[in-house]
Amino acid sequence: MRVGVIDLGTNSIRFDIHEIQGAGEIKCLQRYKEMVRLGDEVFRTSRLQEPTIQRSIDALQKFTRLMKKEGVDEIVAAATSAVREAKNAKDFLRRVKRDVGIEIQIISGREEARLIMKGIRAFDTRAKSSFAFVDIGGGSTEIGVFHDNQVLFSESFSLGAARLRQMMKFYPPTTADVDNVRATIRQSFGAVRGFKDWPKIDLVLGASGTVKAIAKLTKTLGHGDNIQKKDLNDLVKNMIPLCQEELLHIPGMEEKRVDIILSGAILLEEI
Repeated sequence: MRVGVIDLGTNSIRFDIHEIQGAGEIKCLQRYKEMVRLGDEVFRTSRLQEPTIQRSIDALQKFTRLMKKEGVDEIVAAATSAVREAKNAKDFLRRVKRDVGIEIQIISGREEARLIMKGIRAFDTRAKSSFAFVDIGGGSTEIGVFHDNQVLFSESFSLGAARLRQMMKFYPPTTADVDNVRATIRQSFGAVRGFKDWPKIDLVLGASGTVKAIAKLTKTLGHGDNIQKKDLNDLVKNMIPLCQEELLHIPGMEEKRVDIILSGAILLEEI
């Protein structure tokens, strides 16, 4: 049996084709990602914008054509932060159903965090009896802690690289904008209770394109794939005074993420 999985996020649409084999073994056959920026302006206006809606529909139509070609038997599609918060979400989902022929389910932030934890435990060989994860999306960030084969914490926060970027009025941002972004992050995390009683966790896994993009930047400093705290601090400090054109000259910078990399890095730094 072949299953197509669609993850409609704030920045990107991710699309996988998996084959479920005899003993319940799951094999990933194909994996695609297209950055459509569905969440552009949604956290300022509370509405999905027509250009991003059309880009998303175009990408979904392309994916459905591929699914037919590959003989997909079932489609599972979910939408996260941007669609969760958009006032015109129902209109968007009806349009997708009409123009693409698939139904997309909006999942809650808590369900998103649960599924991320489940996926990491199933497919990441580093995730043993104790680990934590951080998934920085465009509109939300999911954090989980797993220790002694128990989930200690799993939650979603209304913080994301695109959401925080939309709080910055200028680029490079003013000191006031950066301070406002940091204050917003700290206020959100400050509501978490009991974290001081958590056991020490040595392994923290980054599970998103933003974290991977930051790791790509810090890797040029010669410290491998792991993000060191000092390297992250230095990266943020160096990026703050730069315009987007100047950011592109940083080794390892991804052009498609250049406008949201600073806000994502500040968020990771605060975590």
